[in-house]
Amino acid sequence: MKVVFYSLFGLFTALLMLATLFDGAISEMLYVGQTPYTVFIHRFGHMPNYWMLFLAVGVLFKHAILHRHAFKRLTLLMMVLFSLAAVTLFIGTVWRYFDRPGFTVPLVTLVMLVSAAGLAVLFPERNRRYREYALIYVVTFFIAYLIVATLKFVWMRERFMHGVDPMDVGYWFVPEGFFVGGGQFTSFPSGHMTSATMTMVFVVAARELKAGIVVRVVIAATFGAWLGLVALGRLMGGYHYLSDLVVAAIVVVVTMTLVRRWLEPIIRWLETMTRKLMDELKRDE
Repeated sequence: MKVVFYSLFGLFTALLMLATLFDGAISEMLYVGQTPYTVFIHRFGHMPNYWMLFLAVGVLFKHAILHRHAFKRLTLLMMVLFSLAAVTLFIGTVWRYFDRPGFTVPLVTLVMLVSAAGLAVLFPERNRRYREYALIYVVTFFIAYLIVATLKFVWMRERFMHGVDPMDVGYWFVPEGFFVGGGQFTSFPSGHMTSATMTMVFVVAARELKAGIVVRVVIAATFGAWLGLVALGRLMGGYHYLSDLVVAAIVVVVTMTLVRRWLEPIIRWLETMTRKLMDELKRDE
C-alpha cells in the first residue's frame, strides 16, 4: 500500500506543480470542444466507479446476511442505507449527464445492479480481506464525494469551455466565489476524476490480496488506462483544468489511505464500547 500511495502521491504532486504554473496554457492546447470521445467520457465516466460501488455494497450485504453476530440488524440497516444512497446518487448522475434519459436510467441501473450482485455472490464470504476492501471502497466513496462536492460549491471555479480567457485563469488554490452561479462554476475539483481514481482501490487490493502477477498487471493497466482516458477527455472537452483533475485524485488517494489506516481500529473500538454498554444494561435489568 505504501508503495502505491507514495507513487501516486508523488505523481499527482508533480502534476499539481505543473498545473499551478500552466493551467490556462494546458487547457488552451488540449481543448477541442464536444466530440464523440469527450461526450462519451462525460456521460459514462462515472459508470465503472458506480458499478464497483454496487459490487462492494453487495459483498458487504452478503456478509451481513450470511453471518450471525450481535450487530447483524445494525449492519443490515447500514447496508440498506448505503445501497439506497448509492442507487440514488447513480440515478441522479445518469439523469444529469444524459440529455434524453428515456429508458437509459432504469435499463443501465438494472444491468449494473444485477451484474454487480451476481459477481458479489461469487466472492468467498469467509475471506476477511475481501470484506475489508469492500468496506474501504464504500467509506472512501462517500467521504471523497462529500469533500469534492463541498469544494465545488465553495470554490465556484468557471469551466474553461464557457469562454474563459487562458490568460485570465486564476490559481487553483484561490476560490472564485462562494455558492454563486450554476453548473458552469463547478469546475474545481473534478467529479469524473474522483470516480476514475476510486477504481485504483482495486489495483491496491489485487496487490495486497496477492493475486497472480498477470492479474495484477492486467488490473493495473486497465484502470490506469481508464484514469488517463477520463483525464484527457475532461481536458479536451473543456470541462476541467489540469489542477481540477489532480486535486480530485489527491483527495481520493489521501482519503483512501486514511480510511484504510483508521477504519478497522474505529470499528473495533465501537464494537467494544457497544458490548460494554449492552452488558451494563443487562446487569441493570
